[in-house]
Amino acid sequence: MITQSYRALVVLVSSSDRTDHQPRYEQMNLMVNASSPEEAYDTAERHGSSLETVRRGEDGLVRWSLLSVLDVRPVTPAPVRRPRYAAAHMASQAV
Repeated sequence: MITQSYRALVVLVSSSDRTDHQPRYEQMNLMVNASSPEEAYDTAERHGSSLETVRRGEDGLVRWSLLSVLDVRPVTPAPVRRPRYAAAHMASQAV
């Protein structure tokens, strides 16, 4: 079975038992390998769910949980090369 790399955008949300808690949101980009977009979505959803955690914060116990998988897109392979301009740019900054 041929696999491809996908970029998945997931959103986590915070919740608390406190009535004055303002939810916070965090977006995360995940790279997953899958044989189809559907499998990539399922993998991103499982991984996002595994990130669920409870922490003690200003609002008491705060739970971070998966809100949604917003987007899953294939990553187009591109040749990886060391940028030549970086070294020249840094050298000109040092002068």
